[in-house]
Amino acid sequence: MEKITVDHLVKTYQGNRVINEISMEFDEGKSYGIIGRNGAGKSVFLKLLIGVLKPTEGTVILNGAGGAPLIGAVIDGSDLYMDLTAVQNLTYLANLRRVIGKEKIYETLRQVGLDPEDKRRIKKYSLGMRKRLLIAQAIMEAPDILVLDEPTNSLDAGGVDMLYKVVEDAKKRGATVFVASHYKEDIETLCDVTYEMKEGQLQPLH
Repeated sequence: MEKITVDHLVKTYQGNRVINEISMEFDEGKSYGIIGRNGAGKSVFLKLLIGVLKPTEGTVILNGAGGAPLIGAVIDGSDLYMDLTAVQNLTYLANLRRVIGKEKIYETLRQVGLDPEDKRRIKKYSLGMRKRLLIAQAIMEAPDILVLDEPTNSLDAGGVDMLYKVVEDAKKRGATVFVASHYKEDIETLCDVTYEMKEGQLQPLH
């Protein structure tokens, strides 16, 4: 990755500008935090960034060195297959792009604190374990862009420590990381640069 360029980005719902003329650049190897109240537009911005939503106006340019960049995300609406095991969930997703195999899937599950030999279906998992699995699916292919929306929700203290390491590891290999949360403490610990989403715009905090 070189840069992510956002140019005059606008998203309108029923005449209301949820995202209002955002223009900025984001560098590789850095983590960017976005704080703001619920409904401020954090999740909408992240979905626009990775192409889940289409902008009303403006563009998002992802400059991948070898073509389209790999994206990993934990965002509102991320789903798991409740009648499958953790390994089966990740194997299904891995087969879509065929970037990784069984060994990497097992390694990633251990990285987030889950047992790849656990034969339970996901519907038997706690909320914290499901969040760990969502993080695993986001990082298993070593994405160029990692997007984490409210990632510490449902995590215990050990899970939060794991998440901090995940973000640091992603930055070390040159990924661009975005973290949105209404917990300012999470953002200040995890991120190099912090913004507040307010009135549809990103205002730098530090």
